[in-house]
Amino acid sequence: IRGVGSAINVAVPLAELIKRRVKGLHQNTEITQQDLEENGRERHIVTLKITLHKNPDKDFLKSNGYSAPVPDKEVVPYEER
Repeated sequence: IRGVGSAINVAVPLAELIKRRVKGLHQNTEITQQDLEENGRERHIVTLKITLHKNPDKDFLKSNGYSAPVPDKEVVPYEER
């Protein structure tokens, strides 16, 4: 899940919703900034990248942006109606 600029406000709740619907999802969050020049003006663009994984490797688990899965008792599986 990626969010740039104001879309970051949508990316975070979306990731949380998915984590609360699927058991055992590990999360890694990365924030980056890119400087662009447009029409003689410098702009700073912030990007948020959220990676959800069921079977992460050890590097994923040791990253700075790592979050453990939501406890199983807090997960409500999605059911189609």
